[in-house]
Amino acid sequence: MTVAPAFFLIGVIFAIAFVVIACIAGLGLSKLGKHYPSIKLRRPLLSIYLVVGLAFILQLVFVVPQIAISSVLSTSVKVVPPYYLCFFIIGSIVFSIRMEGKHSGKRTALYASCLSLTCILFFYLIEIAFLFYLNP
Repeated sequence: MTVAPAFFLIGVIFAIAFVVIACIAGLGLSKLGKHYPSIKLRRPLLSIYLVVGLAFILQLVFVVPQIAISSVLSTSVKVVPPYYLCFFIIGSIVFSIRMEGKHSGKRTALYASCLSLTCILFFYLIEIAFLFYLNP
């Protein structure tokens, strides 16, 4: 019988939890779009997964070269932007592209930035709740 290492199982659990939390955020965006038609997104669940995936790829683009450099040089300084910053930038861009409202320009950018910030706050609150649950 083959046994999976513990870190692999923990990674699978975290991946499943992140997919579920992103699904909740996408459903929240769809409910928000029903109440406020000016900030309605086309296919909000797909939009949130697109933002999450692109932000993860952008984070990897920043992290992988620094890991390679730090493995060779022990005195290198690690400067990794936080995931939420990548999420905010990508989220603002994707949400502004996928908005269905009749407005454009500054108002679209403002609404997209607010939606991205709302998603970040939701993910951050889930993270804080999880950390408080682990460390009572």
